[in-house]
Amino acid sequence: MGSWIAVRTKPRQERTACSWISDGGFETFLPLAACSRRKNPFPLFPGYLFVQIAHHWRTLLGMRGVLDVVRVTDGVPGRLPEQEIMRLRALGTIDLDVPRFNSGDRVRVVRGFCEGAQVTFDCYRNRDRVRVLHALLGRMVPVELEESALELV
Repeated sequence: MGSWIAVRTKPRQERTACSWISDGGFETFLPLAACSRRKNPFPLFPGYLFVQIAHHWRTLLGMRGVLDVVRVTDGVPGRLPEQEIMRLRALGTIDLDVPRFNSGDRVRVVRGFCEGAQVTFDCYRNRDRVRVLHALLGRMVPVELEESALELV
């Protein structure tokens, strides 16, 4: 059993490189993600895939779709821990549509308007905007913020 390394692929050629590398006798792993906005699963790490090597990693460089091997000092490929690859494999295709917050959740604003305030999550507005309800002057006022500006209390 060999070590896992990361291989950099040509743009949008992760599957091509994966197929050629597998046909070359290497074990490969291409983590995939899915979301409702796209019809087919897509690479979780665009431009990269993982390959298990025992030796002769330079043969990867001549394969279709491969740009290079991710290397550390002295041009040696960076090794990835086996448990990280196994953990990613166990997840299967990762669903990116899983919401961070549900309606009614208490959240804290960590930056932007009303920073530090605890508010009630209302709904997702679009790709990265959300609506929260902030108690002001005795009533709940809707406020739109970036999703990244919130954390669960």
